[in-house]
Amino acid sequence: MRDLTRARMDTSMHLMRARQQLLAFLLRHGRTYDTGKHWTQRHRSWLAGQTFDQPAHQLVFQDYLEAVWTTQ
Repeated sequence: MRDLTRARMDTSMHLMRARQQLLAFLLRHGRTYDTGKHWTQRHRSWLAGQTFDQPAHQLVFQDYLEAVWTTQ
């Protein structure tokens, strides 16, 4: 039971870290979500619509986003 509890805590911390990294990346590029709370369905739709001119930025964004979805 202790291992299960630790695994859940690790996953929770990993999700929190992945979300923070994604939001920090967006903030560095001047993208903020001001129409409600984060991680709602509307926020997820907004995230899905984000695109970047620089291919490297788009790849990094997709990597961060994929890390959040995979952890969830």
